[in-house]
Amino acid sequence: MRHDLPDVYDDRPLGEPRSPRKWPWVLLVLAIAVAGASYWVLRRETAAPKPVNLSPVHVVRDRPGGTRTIAGAKINQAEAVLILRRHFNVPDTCIAVISGGPSGRVYRFTAFNSCDRTRLGQWQVDGWTRAVSPRK
Repeated sequence: MRHDLPDVYDDRPLGEPRSPRKWPWVLLVLAIAVAGASYWVLRRETAAPKPVNLSPVHVVRDRPGGTRTIAGAKINQAEAVLILRRHFNVPDTCIAVISGGPSGRVYRFTAFNSCDRTRLGQWQVDGWTRAVSPRK
């Protein structure tokens, strides 16, 4: 053994093993934790919404005040609204209908798409044939 070398190298005595570096392990654990948290947050945001149980729509005929019906017509005003709603290629939850009342053989309405705030125009539903047409 050579005696001209110092007894200490890198602040440790010669012959003592060097301690392993801990920084790569700390960074690896931190990266895994961030990736796991990101996955958990994104999975919660993109989870499918719970299905809503929508029961079928029924027209109520026996309520106080009732709905308007044209004399001799096969449908009442509430049924005409349902026919008009089904006429459009728009989700049912987006359609708003304002009644203009009955006029002769037809029920008159103004329809709006409340989702994109556009006017769908003025429409009429024939009380005998159930035909939907633009209001004249």
